[in-house]
Amino acid sequence: MNYILDTETSGSSKEDRIISLAVGEYVAGQINDLKVELFNPGVPIKDGSRWVHKINDSMVKDKPKFKNTRFYDEVKAIFSNKSNVVIGHAIENDLFMIAREGIECVCKIIDTARCSREIFNFSKNSLKFLKKELSLDNEILSNYTAHTADGDVMMTYLLLLELLKYKSFEELVELTMNQILSCSLPGKKYRKLSVSKVISINRDYVREIWLSTSNPSLRYSLTYHLNKNRIKARFANSK
Repeated sequence: MNYILDTETSGSSKEDRIISLAVGEYVAGQINDLKVELFNPGVPIKDGSRWVHKINDSMVKDKPKFKNTRFYDEVKAIFSNKSNVVIGHAIENDLFMIAREGIECVCKIIDTARCSREIFNFSKNSLKFLKKELSLDNEILSNYTAHTADGDVMMTYLLLLELLKYKSFEELVELTMNQILSCSLPGKKYRKLSVSKVISINRDYVREIWLSTSNPSLRYSLTYHLNKNRIKARFANSK
């Protein structure tokens, strides 16, 4: 299955958490069962974030924490299924914040920001800019507010439809995954080796980076490689 998602957060510091999450199922060119919820992050919402998404502390003070909801279990099930594809705009940031809640994504992704940069070659790739530049359907978006989780899911959905005029769904997955998974590890020690190769040599070293990195793209890449490597190892040991 394929899912489009977006998050809003209390901020971007280490202590910040998700305050809103929207997920919709993408099937045959349509988005179905769009679900959005608010959560109490357990920390004050920073002014910079509040000014963007308009969610304040009083709006979430009586809401449950994300980990204490059924939505948490639903997202965990989606992210743990390798046959699923999750879609979002600059999605590594969303996956990074969800990982802070204890859910790592092991399925493939489409990042509409990366794909837009590659296909359209615009000077900017924010959803606001792309909405105007590509004349995304204002009638559909009139029912949603920009910079909200469900509003950005719908804008990402319309952007995905635009991207599909130039590339197939599978090509967008490949474009995204090739860019993200080709990243190298920081430092000089293993910079000339692929992540998969380093995992086979020194898995503990890669895991240390995975635990400490604050780079969303690297975090996702290492999660994917570590999971893939572990599955291969189990298969080999079962023979």
